[in-house]
Amino acid sequence: SSIAYGLLVNLDFYKVLPTGYKTIMAGNVEYERGDILATVMLNIIGFFTVAFLTGYLAERTVKIEKELEEKKIDFKKLEEMNKYIVENINSGILTIDEDSRITSFNKAAEKITGYSLEEVYNQSIDAVFTDLMNEHGYSMNPLDEGPSYFRIDKVFKKKDGKELFLGFSVSPMKEGGHVIIFQDLTRLRDIEEQLKRGDRLKALGELAAGMAHEVRNPLASISGSAQVLKQSLSLSDEAQHLMDIITRETNRLNALITEFLLFAKPAVKMAKINLSDILNDTIGMFRNSPESKNIEIQVKLDDSLVINGDGGQLKQVFWNLFLNASHAMLDGGQLKIGGHCSHIKQPFDSNGAKVVVIDISDTGAGIPQDKIDKIFDPFFTTRDSGTGLGLAVVHRIIENHKGTIEIRSRQGEGTSFKIRLPMMKSED
Repeated sequence: SSIAYGLLVNLDFYKVLPTGYKTIMAGNVEYERGDILATVMLNIIGFFTVAFLTGYLAERTVKIEKELEEKKIDFKKLEEMNKYIVENINSGILTIDEDSRITSFNKAAEKITGYSLEEVYNQSIDAVFTDLMNEHGYSMNPLDEGPSYFRIDKVFKKKDGKELFLGFSVSPMKEGGHVIIFQDLTRLRDIEEQLKRGDRLKALGELAAGMAHEVRNPLASISGSAQVLKQSLSLSDEAQHLMDIITRETNRLNALITEFLLFAKPAVKMAKINLSDILNDTIGMFRNSPESKNIEIQVKLDDSLVINGDGGQLKQVFWNLFLNASHAMLDGGQLKIGGHCSHIKQPFDSNGAKVVVIDISDTGAGIPQDKIDKIFDPFFTTRDSGTGLGLAVVHRIIENHKGTIEIRSRQGEGTSFKIRLPMMKSED
């Protein structure tokens, strides 16, 4: 409207528009019919022009406001989605300011560390992850030369004292401060250690299997010769006693070699078996043996724990674990044995893998933490009279059944073993 009004004023100033009326101060006003008509028409056109422009501008303003509102809604949705992702991702995410004080802490970070946002907010990063920002000579000063990003894996102790193996990645933010993303790699490290141990034991087993056979042959000759001499000669009591020692020790060595060969090259004969039956048979044998003296046995087993496995070898596994528990409870204690079916979550598989889980725990002396990693190594033992093959055989048999075995132990509290074996599929 301002533009139209200015246009009319300019046209009138430069005498382009005809004069529609003349004003005489003394009195009469003279009108010309043609001038009046032209003036009316121009005013009508001007009003319509102004109305059109005003309507167009108003419509345009409403449209722009609507687009801005839609963009605000989109930005709000994007912000909410970003917040949802940060709060529900499995990786821990936290941010720190220029003074290394924590400014945000997502739910995964709370779950992994055991600390809540309220506990760590505005606290130094060292209160949660000691010396993290000092690794590899990293400097918090942006003026210092050095890497702007670094990654590190290190052991971290949770709020409850449990140790975890975490992987960290640290990056600077444009607004100042840093964002730290971390993941729990404990399970991954355990699997890696199991694979390394498996490769090491496989090589050792193949080497030792041949040696064991070479040792067994002369042992058989010694044992046989001693028995023949014992029966054919008139021996004094002392000589008779020495012959008995030779026979007994050769038999013990032969049993040791048999156990070692079971570790080195176990011949697995797979068949459909129910682990409940295998366990109950082994528990019955253990109850009636001297090793179960002063030990209270608690059993809780599901009825059907069907897998594809070697019943004889798995019975050996359970027997070795029961003996291990009894040796840890010389003054008596509790032995708990449980078995149930479960699922293991797997990537891209919502149903997961079906497994049979066997738990065997005791209230014995426990194992020192610095020896836990070696407990399944051959010839490693915490007892003076042990051969160091019992748990090595257990590990090897479970491994050959495509299963896993985990150990948890605290000195003075006891030891627990968790075995997972793949459950037989219904179509098998």
